[in-house]
Amino acid sequence: MYGKVFASMFTGSMMGVGSHVYSVMTYAIVNADADGFVELNARLLSVLIGDPQDRIEEAIAYLCKPDPDSRTPDQDGRRLLKKGQFLYQLVNYAYYREIRKREDRREQNREAKRRERQKAKSADVSTRQQCQHMSAMSAQAEAEVEGEEESRKKKPASRPRGRKPFTPPTPREVEDYAESLGYTNFHNGQVFVDYYAPRGWRDMKGQPVRDWKAKLRNVWLKDLKKPQRGDSDWLPTEEEADAIYAECADTN
Repeated sequence: MYGKVFASMFTGSMMGVGSHVYSVMTYAIVNADADGFVELNARLLSVLIGDPQDRIEEAIAYLCKPDPDSRTPDQDGRRLLKKGQFLYQLVNYAYYREIRKREDRREQNREAKRRERQKAKSADVSTRQQCQHMSAMSAQAEAEVEGEEESRKKKPASRPRGRKPFTPPTPREVEDYAESLGYTNFHNGQVFVDYYAPRGWRDMKGQPVRDWKAKLRNVWLKDLKKPQRGDSDWLPTEEEADAIYAECADTN
């Protein structure tokens, strides 16, 4: 099993709670399934981690209780939700897994560029020199773009004439808009707001989010499959509801 532990876990409201709590939390992250579910048996963990069973039980209880100082207010700041005798669910697992996927994609892009550079070095002298020259020009262009972006960040952004000022949405507004598009299975309005709000409503590239609806459609909903008729999360749109009523009328 594999799970990514973020440094923020050690600098947030859990700071100083004790090594047994961090050990149990790390075990949960590493052994959770794709939906964030994991089995935590205090007796078994006592043997694996090397702490007394009562200390393991204390750590699990701490991770299940509310934390008003937590960075993420979902489930009142709880890290774990008890679902069975030994079954627990990590509250923010999906949110951090999405961050991990983005970082994995960036690492894949870096590896692809490294292989391209290695391939260029094995070419003949003239081709290699040309590639090196173009690479230098590309690096200079990237540096100029980064310099321009840094200058834009330092300067107060001017709002184009006629553009309405940006109004941050509430989690309810985010989920209502997703539902209007047919994504009745999207329930991460709070996660969406919590991702951008601490950054001053800027995306991962530092660019301001001027249209949160477009960001929701193009990034958050892009890979999410809409529920189909008969699914538990499916709710008909107005057009689909009219069609259902028409079918009922024809049947009668």
